Amino acid sequence: MRSAVLLAARVRAAHQGQAWVALGYPSWAAYAAGEIGVSRSTAYRLLDLAAAAEAIEDVVAREVGPELSHTWDTGLVLPVRAVVEIRGRLAELGGLVAERLAEARAEAGRELQPDRIGAAVVVAVAELESAPGPDGSLAEKWRAHGGAGHQSAPPAAQR
Repeated sequence: MRSAVLLAARVRAAHQGQAWVALGYPSWAAYAAGEIGVSRSTAYRLLDLAAAAEAIEDVVAREVGPELSHTWDTGLVLPVRAVVEIRGRLAELGGLVAERLAEARAEAGRELQPDRIGAAVVVAVAELESAPGPDGSLAEKWRAHGGAGHQSAPPAAQR
């Protein structure tokens, strides 16, 4: 996922800096198609992914240290659909990630390894996506999964 997060961060920087204006594009959509090769909607999904990744990284850096802030996404796959479902709930996501990291640290009894950090993030995202949103609607349940040693973890409601 690291490459997707890096791409998303670069897309976000281009959007924040209004790169399309500097390069003479008439709109963000035209810039996204011409420079990145993606549709407007995909570019906005990348912006959502960048915001979610930044929120997660900030919490991980605060909770387990800046030296591990980039390790949470090693081999981890967060479906864009899940990120889109939670995009307006990043503060809530941060709180859940912090709680799951604290639980994982208590279980491990020592410094957390990257796979435990990634697993805590997966569980937090799954829990948030399966919880009622601000409007009371329930997002489709997302079954968390990861790669390279990450254990799948069902949302809390299914444990």
